[in-house]
Amino acid sequence: MATVVIQGLAPRTERIRSMPQLVLGWVLVIPLVFFVVHGTPSFESTANQTANAGPLSGLVSNGRNSGFIGSVLIPGVAYSIVMWLLLTNARRIFQIALQMKLLTLLATLTICSAAWSQDPFRSAYNGGFYLIETLFAYYLVAKLDSSEIRSLIMMAGLVTAVVGLAMVFLTPQFSVLHSARDGISWTGLFTDRTSTGKAMVFFLSPALVFVGKEFRYRRMAYILLLAFLAFMAHAATARVILVLYIAFMAAISLYTRFGRRSSVIIAAVFALLGAAIICAGFLVLPQLLNALGRNATLSGRTVIWGLVLQSIAKRPLLGYGFYAFWQGFKGESARIILGANWVFGYAHNGILEIWLQVGLVGVALFFVTLLQACRDAWSCLRRGCPPGVQWYIGIIALTVLYNVDESTVLWPIDLLSVLYLVACTGLAMTARRIRQIDAIEAMYK
Repeated sequence: MATVVIQGLAPRTERIRSMPQLVLGWVLVIPLVFFVVHGTPSFESTANQTANAGPLSGLVSNGRNSGFIGSVLIPGVAYSIVMWLLLTNARRIFQIALQMKLLTLLATLTICSAAWSQDPFRSAYNGGFYLIETLFAYYLVAKLDSSEIRSLIMMAGLVTAVVGLAMVFLTPQFSVLHSARDGISWTGLFTDRTSTGKAMVFFLSPALVFVGKEFRYRRMAYILLLAFLAFMAHAATARVILVLYIAFMAAISLYTRFGRRSSVIIAAVFALLGAAIICAGFLVLPQLLNALGRNATLSGRTVIWGLVLQSIAKRPLLGYGFYAFWQGFKGESARIILGANWVFGYAHNGILEIWLQVGLVGVALFFVTLLQACRDAWSCLRRGCPPGVQWYIGIIALTVLYNVDESTVLWPIDLLSVLYLVACTGLAMTARRIRQIDAIEAMYK
């Protein structure tokens, strides 16, 4: 039987360090860091105004201080880079947009929701930003292979961590939060501790792919630095999900190393151990939640979910318009904020948030993209996917885990939303090449 290798399936073995590639990498770090802080770094926000806000705290609360640097220069540079890259690679991006029909349709839906939105301009405006994010994700997959994207994300993570750590000591008035429940939280470039912990986990994800040769001193230093900052943010969800992500990536490593049959046995053993731990956990659940700074209502989240469902029932099919529901003490969001007795700007659940914004139609589209990504991930795993593709699978797992009580998808100006798009697109491209290989190899049997 002849073996056919299609270019692009395997990662590049040589490390090209040409000046244009290095320049491109550092140029790309600028919009990535801009996206990860949601366009509002902590030094642009009014003190304590966004401590409990959502993923787009600066935009929701209008906490951005006026000024040329924060309002014009930084966004202008970031989006100039993105638009230049999109325009110079328009043909390839357009081809991928046609291939990834559902993701493209979901991005288009955010703009179209202006037609029924309770704030049409806000939906169209932010929908445009989300469409740009989607095209930017297509660009990353078109221009870089999976291992190069991993390296790029780690570069952005290192910049974010080092700058944030410097700010903790040099400008603590912007980068350190104090609260009676959580004590002192290091937030660095972020406006709240939840966003800090979430970003550190996603930035850690490419470094936690279990490939022995890649665990060198610099990578270990990177892991320790970001894990330390995630811990100092005092974000309980980040700590739990980081442990679950490490376990998930270890399971993938076992599967690729020992094969399907051996890994099933190993997985069964771990499943039994996990079941025993879960059963024991229920016995000490109150003490466990208390240790994590939570209670039986998950710090009020179950109350919020009930109130959100009541709002969803009023406009279930199409929602209230993309990024148009949360308007503080105005409209339907006021009822939820007053009912929960807590000022916040998102539903604390990814699926409920999508439902509020673009209705059941948007939820259905998102679930189809998620199921498609899971199917593509399985196709890649069966053929022994390289580390970069394993990371794509890890991003899908992180997305599922984080959207239980947070939200990391379908947000404008958000790196975590970009990473989900990158993972879906990268898995689809890889799975398509695998199917091409299988078809060609079948011809030679």
